[in-house]
Amino acid sequence: MTESPKINTLEGCSLPGSPRERGECDAYYSRFFYPHYYENGKRVNKENMTEEQIQEYSKGFNEWVGWPSIAITTERTPLQ
Repeated sequence: MTESPKINTLEGCSLPGSPRERGECDAYYSRFFYPHYYENGKRVNKENMTEEQIQEYSKGFNEWVGWPSIAITTERTPLQ
């Protein structure tokens, strides 16, 4: 598992590449729920994320303003 940076939020704003921001983007673009984030330009998938990071991704995905109250949380493997 990779060393986990602190969750990248500042005063409620998600920073680019953070787990929460990636969840927000996936919800906005109607993509499937698939936890990941970017660290130093490299993608980190769920297998290498901490539980806290997965929870932050989920919050971003499920709490995105404008997303229906019942979010889709079906996981899938992203296209390679």
